Amino acid sequence: MVTVRGFCRQRDGRTHVDSADKVVTCLLYLNSGGWAPQGGRLRLLRDGASLGEVIAEVAPDGGNFVSFLRTENSWHGHAPYTGPRRYVMFNWMTSDSSFHRNVGRHRLSAAIKRLFGSEY
Repeated sequence: MVTVRGFCRQRDGRTHVDSADKVVTCLLYLNSGGWAPQGGRLRLLRDGASLGEVIAEVAPDGGNFVSFLRTENSWHGHAPYTGPRRYVMFNWMTSDSSFHRNVGRHRLSAAIKRLFGSEY
């Protein structure tokens, strides 16, 4: 599954583990270099309790690439940031049905955002 994002909302990036129907996540960042804000930097985390328990942090500078296997403890997220944050995300899915279910969810989400604004 391929997802393209261009804008980050304040509530995006909450600490989470990807859904069980994802096997691996890969992110290719497309922003200009020298990402200055502290928010929006992907953090791979030791647990889901705090953004402070960092294993690694990746600035979303253009050309940076990060990938990780989805596990029960593959916690990740980023500090709040609002504004342009461009990336392409690639997810290898467990099955065709999980792929179609996720694509349907993304399409519904995009339609709601078009109707009511990006704050949803």
